[in-house]
Formats: sequence, C-alpha cells, structure tokens
Amino acid sequence: MKQEILEKLWQHELKILDEIDRICKKHNITYFIMWGTLIGAVRHKGFIPWDDDIDINMPMKDYKKFLKVAPKELSDEFFLQTSKTDKYHPAYFAKVRLNNTAFYSKEDTNIKKHHGIFVDIIPLYDYKRYPSIFSKIKMKIGERLTLAVACKRENKNAGNRFLKMLPDGILYRLRDIFRNSHGDMFYSWGFYFEREDFLPAIELEFCGKMYSAPKNYDNVLKITYGDYMQLPPEDKRVAHNPGRISFDLSKPDEELN
Repeated sequence: MKQEILEKLWQHELKILDEIDRICKKHNITYFIMWGTLIGAVRHKGFIPWDDDIDINMPMKDYKKFLKVAPKELSDEFFLQTSKTDKYHPAYFAKVRLNNTAFYSKEDTNIKKHHGIFVDIIPLYDYKRYPSIFSKIKMKIGERLTLAVACKRENKNAGNRFLKMLPDGILYRLRDIFRNSHGDMFYSWGFYFEREDFLPAIELEFCGKMYSAPKNYDNVLKITYGDYMQLPPEDKRVAHNPGRISFDLSKPDEELN
C-alpha cells in the first residue's frame, strides 16, 4: 500500500478509536489497545510502519456493556457491527466501522456486509487456571459454535453441518452460553494471560494521544510475540492489504484497488 494511502487510512482509524475511547470513558468501560496496535504503541509510539488496522480487547463484562451502550452513543458517522446488527457479519467479535467508507479484504469482497474502515473490538474470555474436564469440553463446544456461526455468515463449507442448520437465534444463544465462563485468567486468540497483567489498565501514548493499555504490557507482548522489540525480517512486514479501499463512497474516483 502506498504510504500516503496508508497514512490516510490511519487517520480514519484513529477517528474511530477516539470515538470508542470517548464512550468507554463516559460509561466506565475497560478496554486495552492490543496485538499489533500495542506493539506499535510500545515500539513506535504509534502504528507499526506497515500495519493497517487497530485492535482493542475488552474483558467480557465490559465487552457486553459496550455492545449495549454503543448503539445509543455512536454518532451517525459510525456503525457498530455485530451478528445482531449485520446478518452477514461472521460474529467472532465486534467492529466499529466508519460509514461512507470501504475496506474490503481480498477474502470477503463478495460478502454483502458493511465494509467500512474499522477498529476491531475483541473480547477477553475468562478462563480457569486449572479447568475441569467439563470446562475444557464447554470451551471446545463454544469454539465449534463460534466457527459454525462464522461459516454460516460467510457461506463457507467449513464447520459443523448440523450446527449450521440451526436457526440463527438458537445458534447465537448456544454460542454465548458455551463461551461464557468464570475464571482467574484471560483467554483470547489462543493465548492465556494473567488478569493481573491487564488490570488495572494504564495509559500509553499512541500517535500523540493516550489510550488504555494492559498494566504489564511487556509480559503480554512477550507471551504473544516473544522478542517484540526486534523488527521482523522485511518479507514478514505485511498487513491485511485490502483488495479495495475507499475514503468516500460518494466519490467513485477515490476507490482504490
């Protein structure tokens, strides 16, 4: 992606992040900049130079609270995308998208969902340090249900055929029941974290502003990336690289391939 396009994309994503931050502060909702965004804050005080998105995490109770208050709080410029607000959204997690823009990944160009420029909002699931067999089975079922929802939304063949046949309402309810848990650790994207590494949140600088981040971000980043201060080889410096992008859908000439 050309640098001038990437920097323009960053400004649109920061606009979304600022709106999320405003709502979270108003309603006392905890969130954390995470993943590549957290590396960017620590290593670059902003975006990783080749990164093209923003990721945040929320503890599950805060995630649910955000989904409840955000539809009333977001201005008309933004859209909260969940399985309930967009029937084609795969429902792994929520996104806040910027209306009148587009960020098409190469994989979902033909899916009829809201494709606006976005910030990912990913839940941190509670997880027991020493889970029982029942807890492990429950987690696995929850993962299968999540996959079934995603495959059904994206019309993919993967996932359990029987689960995909269930009505949407039942499938989503079962997913929420089996993914809901209580524990002394956090779990997200296959990684397990100490709650004390996240809470209480601190603030880190990101592109000249202060945003909420895990308290012990060093531990969190070492768990997820290892030696995160070491730049990866040039051939590994890749991002999502959208198939199409537009900063103003009312101006077709601005849409870029």
